Order: sequence, then structure tokens, then C-alpha cells
Amino acid sequence: MVVNGQVQNSFRLPDEEQAAHAALQQLISGHGLPASVDIRSAASPEGPVKDNEKRSAARGEDARQLIQGWIPGLPDSRIHVNAVGEDYETLRVLLRDSDIPGAREAMHVIETVPVWVVEGGRIVSSRKQQLMHIRGGETWNRMREDLYPLLRQTRIDIRFGETETLQESEVEIQMKRSDAPVLIYFPFDDATLRPSYRSNLQSLSRLDSLFKDNLPAPGDTILIVGKASMDGPELYNASLAKRRAEAIRRYITDHFPAYAGIVSLRADGESWQDLRAAVTADKELSEETRRQALGIIDSDVPADSKEASLKAVPGWRRFSRSLYPTFRSTSVTPESSLWQIPALSESELARAGQALELPEPITVELRPDSYSVPELSRQRALRPVLGISTNLLYDITYIPNYGLTSIPSVSLEYYPARTKHFTYGLDVEWPMWMHWDRRDFLQIQNITLWTRRYFRTREERFRGLYLLGSLNGARFGVGTNGSGWEGEGLGASVGIGHKWILGRSRFFFDAGIAAGVFYAQYDPYVYGHDATDRYYYDYAGDPDQFQMRNHRFFWAGPTRIYFSFGIDLFNRHPKRTKR
Repeated sequence: MVVNGQVQNSFRLPDEEQAAHAALQQLISGHGLPASVDIRSAASPEGPVKDNEKRSAARGEDARQLIQGWIPGLPDSRIHVNAVGEDYETLRVLLRDSDIPGAREAMHVIETVPVWVVEGGRIVSSRKQQLMHIRGGETWNRMREDLYPLLRQTRIDIRFGETETLQESEVEIQMKRSDAPVLIYFPFDDATLRPSYRSNLQSLSRLDSLFKDNLPAPGDTILIVGKASMDGPELYNASLAKRRAEAIRRYITDHFPAYAGIVSLRADGESWQDLRAAVTADKELSEETRRQALGIIDSDVPADSKEASLKAVPGWRRFSRSLYPTFRSTSVTPESSLWQIPALSESELARAGQALELPEPITVELRPDSYSVPELSRQRALRPVLGISTNLLYDITYIPNYGLTSIPSVSLEYYPARTKHFTYGLDVEWPMWMHWDRRDFLQIQNITLWTRRYFRTREERFRGLYLLGSLNGARFGVGTNGSGWEGEGLGASVGIGHKWILGRSRFFFDAGIAAGVFYAQYDPYVYGHDATDRYYYDYAGDPDQFQMRNHRFFWAGPTRIYFSFGIDLFNRHPKRTKR
């Protein structure tokens, strides 16, 4: 309860409900009805997002009804309910002063990862999901025990008289900060501006809100600084940082041409000074790890040598996995005493999202009481070069008059290092069965070149639904009971398939179906010499008039069905991975 901006009494409900009611009636008798009642209700991040939003709203409504019961004559216009849903802002403040393992990593996720991570029109991750993965779920479980009960509280501020001098909470102050640069984040080895990546939607919306309402004045500048993490060669990362800065400049100049003349770029490349500051400030690093890391960072050796040496420091890989993504960014700083970078309200952010034509997020249910949390990643990420598999259907092929006739087959899939959706492959089938006693023959040499386009952006390995396009050439000699066909053909197909990774192993399962066309030239034959005395063809006539491949065959329809089992090979060396 606040009078003229000064806190008079504080109570915890329902334990002190009677005392609070009595104090309220005394203030009303002395000051009249309250000038305003501000209600802030929230929920912890456990359970489905939509359910938590409903809980937060229900708690706010319960508080409204309580106040209306206590102060029957208070106009509804003086009661303001702010149901914030999952209260990540308070959680971030609580984490700052906590000793929970992984608190720093959790703060980083809250500050940089949006509630929903959308790529290609699909939700691929979420802030909650990434929080649940920190340190194998240990951080999440500690937050559930120590901090989440504090997020379920509802705060009621009953204010009498002047309220302008009321001291703001730290959360409110942080939400209104406008002195920090706007950060745009990029995926590893990528300089494409992606509004749906991490917190980019909010950052771009803040810039749009600034530029659309102001025009540049003399002396105003916009400084864009591109950065990259330490993974990969230093020269490459310097170029990558420059391309990231240029991507942001294009966005500003394309949308707000009036600012084109005041934009300046700077490519900082690998941020070794920022890395040193992070190592020095991190409280969770062991003293030995910190000492070794700072010794390497402060040394005079080339940057690429520093990178290689840091990877050998115990505990460094886990530390760098959480820190390096923050360096893959570009900062935008409008330099003017008149400019402010506004923080957006939830409604403004929602309108900004609609303007960017992002899809409406779906509800993803993550139930921590029944959710098995795996490790965030293995000590050394598996980034294979080549996959090899066999078609299980070919292995159990049954052909009438032949019986069980396995068709040897090998499929190779190449995973390029610098692509996020496409892979390339080669299939070879070579059955060479010959049953001379029965005059049965199954001799095929077929080679297929193909490419796949995976719908899901590659993380460490390609997986999920994909489209398939292929070209093949074949030679064949197929016969039974002493007669058959021999020839050559060409085909083209398109199809769809799905690839599953089997746990954390290198093994995978692959299934798909394709349809297309196949054109062949062939000749029928019978076993034994005929008039040509050269081939076993079913031909009667003048041998000098004989010409091979007089027959044609054209097929349009299903061309392939496969169920494959395979393994990924040749893990890519970390030095070749650029971030």
C-alpha cells in the first residue's frame, strides 16, 4: 500500500489478509478511495505456454475480485491487471544473484532466445526447451525447486494520492533500458539476416520503431559492428563479420533510405577482448581453467593457434558452446543525443511480428514432470561427411521363377560442409545371378545420381522429411527358361522420404518412394545360336540385315521404394567448422 509514492504497509496474502484489510480500511478513511490499483500476475515456465498464460490471467482476475470485494465503490477504471504469463524477466533477475549451477547460461538463454524459434515457417526450438537442456537438466530442476515458486506470486499495489514518484522495480527498469546497442544474431557460418532467429524479431522491431518516427539530423550516425566467434580461420571470420554487418546495412537502407548516408560499418571479426572479459567474469569456471585460458588469450601467438590451444583446456568446450553464439552477432548503435531505442510492449511486438508475416506460433507442450532431458550435446559434435546404406527390400528380393534373390546395392550420401538443406548421393545395384542349369539370368548394372533437399535445417546431422530428385542409367539382361531381354535404359524420378537418426549413434534409418519415367532399348533373346551367329537373339531373317536394339520400352509411374539402414562415416575435423 503506497501513499504519495511512499510505501506504508506490505502484506503477504493470505497469511496476513485480515491485517491487510484493516490497514486498507484505515487508509481509505483518511485518504478516500485509492487513486489506482495495479495488479501484476504471473506464472512459472512449467507446463504448456497457453496453460501458463491462462493461469496468469486467472490469478490476475482473482486479485481483481479480491480488491472489488474489499473496496466496493472503487471504479473498474482504476484497477489495472497486467497478466505477464511466464515471468522470464523476474526469473532472469533471480538468476543473477543465485548460486544455481548453470545460472549464467540460463540468463544468456533468457536474454537471447525468443519464446519460439521459427525457421522456414516452422517452430524448431523454444526458450523453454533450451533452458531444459542446460547441464543435462540440472539447472532446470534447481530452478523448479528454488525459484519457480517465486514466479507464481501476484503483486497488488494499492496507491493513494500522488503516484509518480513510486520507485520502479528492477525488472521494470531493465525492460525500459534504451542505452544499449541493438544486437542481431546469426547462425554459425551464416551472414543472412533471419528475423525469426533468436531474439532478432524483437531487435528489428525496436529498430523499425526508432527509424520510422525520426529523421536523421546533422551529426547523427548509425554504427554497425559485425562480429564472429573464434571457430575457424581468423581471415575467414573477419570476412564473415563484414558480411554480417553489410546484411544489416542493407536492411536499414532498403527499409529506411533516408538513413543510407549516415551508416558506417566496422568488422571486428573474432572478439578476443570480449572473450577475455567473459572468461574473467564467469564465476563457474574453475581457477585452473580460467588461468590457462587467460594465458592463451593474452599470448602473442596467432589467433588460429590460440583457438587450437583453447580447445585443449579442460572444461573449455562446454564453456565455449554457450558463449560463442553470443559473438555471432552484429550491433547497431544510433549515435545521437536525441535518439532513444525504445523497448516494445507485448502488443507492439505482436504487431511487428505480423508485419514481418511470421506464422502464428503453435503450442508446444513440454511437461517437466514427465520430460526426459538429454545432454545438450556430446563432448564432440558428430558432423559426418558420408553416409553409406543398403536397401533392405533389395536384400530380401523375391522374383518368381528365381526365388529369394538378393540384389547387392550400396547407397552413398555426401553431406557438404557449407549447406543447410542439400545433400548429394550415388546408388549402385549390380545383381549378376546366372543359373545355367535352368537358363535363368538376372544381370543388372544400375547407377543412380541423386540430390535431396531436407525441409529441416541441418543442426549437426541431416534428418527428417526431404524431397528427392534422381537420374539413372542401367544395363540389363533378364531371362528365365532360356528366353529374355537384353538392353540399356535411362530414367528420371522425383520422390519424397524421411530419415531417422537412431539415438545418438552413427546409425540411421531411411525410407522413401519415387515416381518418374524410364526409357529403354532392348532385344528379346533365346538361349542358343540363331541366324546372326553373334548373339542369342530371337531373330529370323537375313543376318546382314540384323540391327541391335530394335525394340523400345517406355514406363511412367512408380520407379522406386526403399527402406534403408545405414551408418554415417568420417567425422569432420572441428578446425574446418566455421562459426
